[in-house]
Amino acid sequence: MTSPSQKHKETTQSLRALRRRIGTNIHAQRVKQEMKLHKLSALCKMSPAQIDMLELGKGNIDLVQIVRIAAALNVEADALLGTAKT
Repeated sequence: MTSPSQKHKETTQSLRALRRRIGTNIHAQRVKQEMKLHKLSALCKMSPAQIDMLELGKGNIDLVQIVRIAAALNVEADALLGTAKT
């Protein structure tokens, strides 16, 4: 049986992995499109530092930010979440 503290630890690890995956996907899409960090931040109405932190998988990202970034990169949100079907 898994203890509550073990479940919390597993959940925290899963969230970190998800943030890293989303950040990696944002960065990959931006680089693929040869878009500068400042341009993406302007299109998303977010600071360059905030985009940078998200690309590094640090900090929390919310659904509104995912949708804004996806729209700015002209991709579906699934492409950033890593759930797009190929």
